Amino acid sequence: NPFLDGIQLPLVSSKLQSCFEEAWPVILQAVALDAMPVKLDEKGLSKITVENMSKSSLISGYSMVELECEDYRFLWGFALIVVFQGQHLVPNKQRIGLGSAKAKFGGDSPTEEMNPLGLKLYEIVLPVFQFLSTESFFTAGFLTMNICQELLQVFLYSICMDNSWNSLAISVLSQIVQNCPEDFLKSENFSYLGMELCLAYLFKNFQR
Repeated sequence: NPFLDGIQLPLVSSKLQSCFEEAWPVILQAVALDAMPVKLDEKGLSKITVENMSKSSLISGYSMVELECEDYRFLWGFALIVVFQGQHLVPNKQRIGLGSAKAKFGGDSPTEEMNPLGLKLYEIVLPVFQFLSTESFFTAGFLTMNICQELLQVFLYSICMDNSWNSLAISVLSQIVQNCPEDFLKSENFSYLGMELCLAYLFKNFQR
């Protein structure tokens, strides 16, 4: 609390601004990377299952951060804000700052150092959505159908606006479809939205 109170002072925040702009993408990805719900094993998964997940499906090989539902919703909401910041930039109005940072693009891809002009906001947050769309968060009930549908609607709009979203957005969709409960796929709204996103992806590729 003293730190949070202190950085709201104009003098302090002005001195730390460049540090925040450099650090927030790395911090966001680090918190989301291989995160797990708190006490997942008490939700129906045995300790052996959790250990197997850590070794096989986790990028780092470890369960890095345990998130409460409130923490999870905060990270998800912040990532959505970053997406909208990238899509709706108002001239002469400051957006979320972005300094030189190292970003990881999900999967086994290497960490790549980017300059402020080379690193786009979607390249930061789409891997975060991948990290937060693992089976464990569906099992714990953190990731609901409404949240997934909202994200797919954002992806559909973004793909129509910018070709660079295509592959990363589809990779998140693929992970959601693989990990979501079967009830999600039985919902017409969810299924149609997923198919519409796939068709938009194919159309954009053929158009190019």
